[in-house]
Amino acid sequence: MNIGIFTAVLFFLLSAAPARALDRIAVGYGSIGGGMWPSVVAQKKGFLARNGIEATYIFIEGGTRAVAAMIAGETPFLHVGGTEAIAAGVGGADVVIVSSAVNALSFDLVVTPEIHKVDDLKGKRLAVSRFGSTTDVGLRLALKKMGFNPGDAVYLQIGSNPARLNAMLAGQAQGALLNSDSHAPLARKQGLRSLASLSDLGIDFLQLSTVTTQSYAKAHPQLVRGYLRAHVEAIAWLKNEKNRAEAQQLLSAFLKNQDRELLDNMYDSLVKKVFKPAPYATAAGAQNILDQIALTNAKAKQAKPQDYLDDRPLRELEESGFIQNLYKK
Repeated sequence: MNIGIFTAVLFFLLSAAPARALDRIAVGYGSIGGGMWPSVVAQKKGFLARNGIEATYIFIEGGTRAVAAMIAGETPFLHVGGTEAIAAGVGGADVVIVSSAVNALSFDLVVTPEIHKVDDLKGKRLAVSRFGSTTDVGLRLALKKMGFNPGDAVYLQIGSNPARLNAMLAGQAQGALLNSDSHAPLARKQGLRSLASLSDLGIDFLQLSTVTTQSYAKAHPQLVRGYLRAHVEAIAWLKNEKNRAEAQQLLSAFLKNQDRELLDNMYDSLVKKVFKPAPYATAAGAQNILDQIALTNAKAKQAKPQDYLDDRPLRELEESGFIQNLYKK
């Protein structure tokens, strides 16, 4: 065959070949806050697509509902509190945490103006998203750390950060955990006050984790690695100061909030301090959750953090040098 004709035929065949289709998945998330920043960036900046994934993010209010949706097969991945995932695992559900963007309680205990000290919460109503959620378990853990008996307050299932904020403004509740970087500042501007910043209490806790099922991870190892790879790429992109303004625009659209002071505070606290290049879920954070679950479920006393954590995909990325190379200039 003439070389020119061969080249033309080869070009035609290559150009006619269909591009590799992206794996389309639904990803659930249980709260609207800055912890979702890497996921927003991974989607909007094309890191997921680069790794062969087209993800549709679905807000499922309350982590316990989100975990139920995953177990039912509606979403292969979730971004929720480790509390909901581990509680489901203790109950026999097929869950595993493969990473964690936030490994501390990044909440403020926000209260109405008449509350001046933690003892003033005795007999008062405290808003949580749902019973057994991160805001419920985390609040009780923080109150105990502050020397207050959690059983001396009343707990109401209210919903998301905005719902808990509105409940306090309406007088329905006198206290709640609100995200330190997004909703607690908004609450203070509206006359509420922060009684404590939980990050100052030194409590290891899996506040926002990436969760899937062990069966899904076993059946789709490449997709799990690709999903995590996109997120560590997103974190590296976020940590590059030259991307600060664009990153804030992306989060502003997600939060539907254009407060520049708030966005600057979130970048300085979350991106610079909280997000880690390799976002491992900590065993100490998982153990604190198990200790709280054990107060009402004896099965948690025999459980170990390693029963619900799988760091192998993330560790492979780190040991291969992939994460380190993202930070080379």
